[in-house]
Amino acid sequence: MRIHLLTIPLLITTLAMSGCGEQPDTPPASTSAVAAKSGPQTLMLTSASGAGSSLVAKPDVEITVSGQDFRFNAGCNSHLGTLRVDGHRWFVDNIGSTEMACEKALMDQDSFLARFFEGGPEVTESGDSVTFTSGPVKLVFGPKTAKPATVPLVGTKWRLVSVDKTLGDGTASSTFVPQRWQAGMRVENGSIMLETGCNSGSGTITVGEGQVTVGDVATTYMACPGLKMEIERDVFKVWTGETKYVIEGEQLRVTQGQITLVYAPKVMPPD
Repeated sequence: MRIHLLTIPLLITTLAMSGCGEQPDTPPASTSAVAAKSGPQTLMLTSASGAGSSLVAKPDVEITVSGQDFRFNAGCNSHLGTLRVDGHRWFVDNIGSTEMACEKALMDQDSFLARFFEGGPEVTESGDSVTFTSGPVKLVFGPKTAKPATVPLVGTKWRLVSVDKTLGDGTASSTFVPQRWQAGMRVENGSIMLETGCNSGSGTITVGEGQVTVGDVATTYMACPGLKMEIERDVFKVWTGETKYVIEGEQLRVTQGQITLVYAPKVMPPD
């Protein structure tokens, strides 16, 4: 599997996974129950020791493992890399991330975790618990529990953070969307307004419990570079007909088939 990294100045790293590169097509044999499971496995940090001031003890720290796809989020940026299992050590190579500006403690935490996982910590598993150990640092992760929504779907100005896809072979890909593209959406008064980073559109929407139904969406028809058009196709494909959604904390995930759009509240500049 190869990860292509497209660095967009000042903001974002776009990742797509395909084919093979210097890493082998098949990851080394592993006795890891988590890595061997089919489908994404999401775990949240339950305890940390030996991390000193480099780690903020927050329940927002979570990892997701799906084959060779390893993601982590520590309350600020989203990270994606390639998992390489070597015996009882897990190495995460080619880490890319969004580049949102957050408070210094969270930025330091992002850097700490990236170095930690790149360094190949030793992994032990016990039931549903996974422990990562590197020197004096020990991070214990357990099953994720759903966080209650802290922002509503309706009335919130949402920014598109990433487009996540599950591919036919069970692997996954994520494309992080540059903030400067102004891609996002808003639901209000029975209407949905969409900004794809290229064109805009609007249509009717009926909001239910965990599901919305979107009517025909009228759009502008401007031609844009390849990646923008690819993201636009995914956005309009997801926001068509009956679509599932879930809000956990401040994260909105909207899913149609194998595509999930990940949104976060848009931070408005001060007046």
